[in-house]
Amino acid sequence: SYFILYKFRYGYADNETNTNDESSIDIDWAVDDTGQKVHLPGVDFITIYTGVNQENGWLGECSTEISGVEDLHMLGEEIPTRE
Repeated sequence: SYFILYKFRYGYADNETNTNDESSIDIDWAVDDTGQKVHLPGVDFITIYTGVNQENGWLGECSTEISGVEDLHMLGEEIPTRE
C-alpha cells in the first residue's frame, strides 16, 4: 500500500519539493500568540519541529525532511510569496 499526503496552502517546510519556490517560508507571515500579524526586522534563530501532517499506518515513521536552510536576502534572491 502507499500513502497520499495532502499539503497545506503554506507554512510547512516539507509541503513542496526543495526545488519548488513554494517550499519557501516568508517571515512576513509572522503572527503573535493571538494570530495578529507582526513585523519582524530579522530572524536570529530558526527551530524546526516535526509537524505531523500525516497518518503513517503500518510504516510508523514520521519526520520533517529538511535538506537545508538559506537566507534568500543574503543570496540576493527574491521569491514572490503568498499574501
